[in-house]
Amino acid sequence: MPISHSHRNDDNAIKGSCQQGGAISVKMKACLVLLLILLRSYGGLGMTEDLALSQRCLMDTVTFLSEINMDHPKEYAVHMYDAFGKMGSNVEGGNTDQPGLLQLCQSAQAPTFAGQYCQVFLRQGSTEYFVGICVPDSCKEEDVQLLVLQDRLKFGGASLLAPFPSILVNDSTQEVLLIHCVPDTVAPNMLEITCLFVCCMMVAIPLAASLFTAFTKWQRNREVGPAEQSSSLKTGLGLYVVLK
Repeated sequence: MPISHSHRNDDNAIKGSCQQGGAISVKMKACLVLLLILLRSYGGLGMTEDLALSQRCLMDTVTFLSEINMDHPKEYAVHMYDAFGKMGSNVEGGNTDQPGLLQLCQSAQAPTFAGQYCQVFLRQGSTEYFVGICVPDSCKEEDVQLLVLQDRLKFGGASLLAPFPSILVNDSTQEVLLIHCVPDTVAPNMLEITCLFVCCMMVAIPLAASLFTAFTKWQRNREVGPAEQSSSLKTGLGLYVVLK
């Protein structure tokens, strides 16, 4: 991480103060110690982004990137790379989004991780768009943000999130607006559960009413049937006696 302009001014001020105290003075020694502490602190700030990236995510990402840069990459790496969004035609006409393919990404299975589909929302000049990427599922959204900001996702030395060329968009600077990763299993929310329950009830109630009506008619026919047979039998016997 480069030292900011204000940090350099502080260093220069410390150096000037030290030089005024003499080469071997106590003040000079104290100034050198202070300067060393400041430089170490600035160096620590520069390492903050690397330390923030989880070790598991970093290792899995390095494995994936190493694999796709081989002459004969494994199938999971090919699927993950193929799932990345690519620039299409008619960008000037509004076709700026590069969604990629969620299903292909989530179907990728490496020995120690699986593919995870994320959407990176970007702004380039006045153009806002998103790019679908495929990263190891060991990476959280915070890790993915660092991978993008540090430009670690590369294939053959070229960024997998390359900006639009200058012939299409004047400003080549990309600004990360939002990163959203889609989980492999999406838990239904209460609204979805309520809608499903209402739909089931709308089907179940008429069906239950129809079954009840059919059962009632069958019960009535069953009760009426023996009475009709008994009446018919009595009538037949009466006619037999009269004729005889």
